[in-house]
Amino acid sequence: MSILIRLSKPLIFIVAIGLLACEASKNVASTPKMDEPLTSNNSLLWQISGNGLKAPSYLFGTMHIISNENYFFGENAKKKVKSAKNVVFEMDLSKVNIVETGLAAIIPGGKSIKDYLSEEDYNEVLIFMKDSMDINPAMFKSAYSKMKPIFLEQFLITKYLGNNPESYETNIGDMAKSQNKKIYGLETFEEQLSFLDKMPIEQQLENLVESIRNFADTRESFNKMIQKYLNQDIEGLGVLINEEDTKEQFYQEELLNKRNTNWIPKLMKYFDEGSTFVAVGAGHLSGPNGVIELLRNKGYKVEPISMD
Repeated sequence: MSILIRLSKPLIFIVAIGLLACEASKNVASTPKMDEPLTSNNSLLWQISGNGLKAPSYLFGTMHIISNENYFFGENAKKKVKSAKNVVFEMDLSKVNIVETGLAAIIPGGKSIKDYLSEEDYNEVLIFMKDSMDINPAMFKSAYSKMKPIFLEQFLITKYLGNNPESYETNIGDMAKSQNKKIYGLETFEEQLSFLDKMPIEQQLENLVESIRNFADTRESFNKMIQKYLNQDIEGLGVLINEEDTKEQFYQEELLNKRNTNWIPKLMKYFDEGSTFVAVGAGHLSGPNGVIELLRNKGYKVEPISMD
């Protein structure tokens, strides 16, 4: 499953932030800032109008977790947040209980990944976490090995994010709170958790071990994803997602397509209430099943605008 899909869940992002706060890591070379020219498919910020709306709304594609060096949120994007009545995220992070989130990351029944892996595979994971992620084996065995692999796998991205990652959701949320905006979530904590739990532990472990064994490819995929994002190339991000093999299509359908469809009537309600700024993962925007096309199918005019 692509890193983009695995990182498309704010619930995973919350746990990843916690892990990053505990583990030190090195930065990769800085990637260029968002400096690509605006084209019909080359923007992270979109204006929504027409279909009887009295005021335009806005759609922004986020990267739930990104390095400080690559974080960028332009003045025009900030103005659109300020002009909005409502600010909408995939999930309202202010309503998330960090204790409940931590418990959600634990494998049920008091088990650990060692109960599911062969001795050879488990030792391979243990050695990788020690040598590449600087996690003490004793600490891994007593704590980290008890985490669901889909959460544990997020350690792989810490190699690239450094000690001070940024979150668009957190920063935009803070901005909205300071401006007394109404903040909504398209999904609840329970709904987010149910999506993750649709993936069996065995499949999560297969993804984890595969990512470790093919770490160079994982790194290349991550860098490609970041570069597409910095180029504001949401169509290119969609292409990366669609490169999944057949067995992953089920999860693409569950984590992206079905959720996109479920969001549309909720978004339409917020648009009718007044100008709304929507911030969701960039992977949800493009393609025939993406939020942009689904809104156009409902009669809205959705057009790219500059972030600057």
